[in-house]
Amino acid sequence: MIDLQKLADYLGLTLDDLEESGITEDDIQENHGNSGEMHYSYFLVVPDDANFEILKKASIPLKPGELLNISRWELETETE
Repeated sequence: MIDLQKLADYLGLTLDDLEESGITEDDIQENHGNSGEMHYSYFLVVPDDANFEILKKASIPLKPGELLNISRWELETETE
């Protein structure tokens, strides 16, 4: 399970900023590589209608429509 607070921390945003940015859990997809079996990382697809003013606050440069590859360890809850 993805922890949205961890995503906010990874991006250098508050949870409120993340919510206002328009980025949701639906914008995050698992990367299973070529085999389709092993879960390697996550892809964050920044929505085209994301709030650009909030994206500028992020510690990682983000633009609408951009694809960001994030390690699973950065986003998953401790129980996984």
